[in-house]
Amino acid sequence: MNEFAAQAFVFFLAGFKTSSTTMTFAKYDDQHDNVVEMMYMKTFCVYTKDYEVPNTNVHLKKDVFIGISNLRLHMDPEHYPDPLRSIMDTTNVISYNFIAITATILVGILAYLKWKLTYWNRVGLPTLNPTIPFGDVQNLLLGRITFGEQFKEFYKQFKSK
Repeated sequence: MNEFAAQAFVFFLAGFKTSSTTMTFAKYDDQHDNVVEMMYMKTFCVYTKDYEVPNTNVHLKKDVFIGISNLRLHMDPEHYPDPLRSIMDTTNVISYNFIAITATILVGILAYLKWKLTYWNRVGLPTLNPTIPFGDVQNLLLGRITFGEQFKEFYKQFKSK
């Protein structure tokens, strides 16, 4: 039963965004009856035959795909003056903010670990020199020595103190 619950939770967590978005769109019509009656919902049915664009010589044939590039619109200097510079400026601001926030968090974590690992020094008891993030038991945590050997080392070093 626990495995089933764990699998269901992982499935829910992994697909939360896509599943919730799909369910939202699927249930939107049920909650808002007026949406079904709106004209734009029927535009897919309206243009199923050949079409002549008014005031032009353009003839659109049935079942012809028409694609409009968003990138081309964004890169058009008429709408966005100097679009490449704008994109780079925005990217740089975002990346500088990300770097600053990440550095601040890392410095905070290191300061907290340093403060926690020097507790016995602040109290006045003798201790080994702790290293971040292992504390006094770096060799034990890295598998170089056993638990008993670690306590033997503590005993030898602090026997006379």
